[in-house]
Amino acid sequence: IHDLNQASSSSRQKVKVSTDTINKLLTGEKSKTAGLGDIFISDANGQIISSSDQKKIGIVFDSIKDLIKKNKDGQTTNEFILENNVLKLVAVRSITIQEQLLSFVVVERSGDYVLSLFEDYVGFGNSFEFILVNRDKWGNAVFVNPSKFDQAGPLQKTTPGDDSRYSTTLALSGQEKRIEDSVDWRGKHVLSATKFI
Repeated sequence: IHDLNQASSSSRQKVKVSTDTINKLLTGEKSKTAGLGDIFISDANGQIISSSDQKKIGIVFDSIKDLIKKNKDGQTTNEFILENNVLKLVAVRSITIQEQLLSFVVVERSGDYVLSLFEDYVGFGNSFEFILVNRDKWGNAVFVNPSKFDQAGPLQKTTPGDDSRYSTTLALSGQEKRIEDSVDWRGKHVLSATKFI
């Protein structure tokens, strides 16, 4: 796709590639990478026009539409989503030619690897836990992984995004520090450390 953009913008000639050819390229790329989910291209409105999964062509996913709205500037947007109770990491990038928005490339990856990082607390004692958070569309900190103390599924638990007593709020604001008297998601006063990644 990048090569097609380069060819179009540099030579100013129209390049016509069949949808079948693009679908085969996407399917080939998907098969090369373990853990990679679907790869698809949507139009500027979020409707899938080409995909590694032929059944998705013509569909508009609401969760993807939200990501597309955030990504109009050519940057890659990465976000965790929950689709049919399955955690996915989704990357979206816009495709533009001569500053005109044409479409979006969307790559889905299984969230299983991320969740597996938080399953083993051996050696950390009874009260220690790791929490990975992401900001939801309302600005709250949403838990990507289940908590050690509450096994609600991924993206089911939140803390207020505007309350600086919560270490999750501090982490999302980019503050990296150790807090001796912060409040955890249960409302308990704890020692916590934050890292923005």
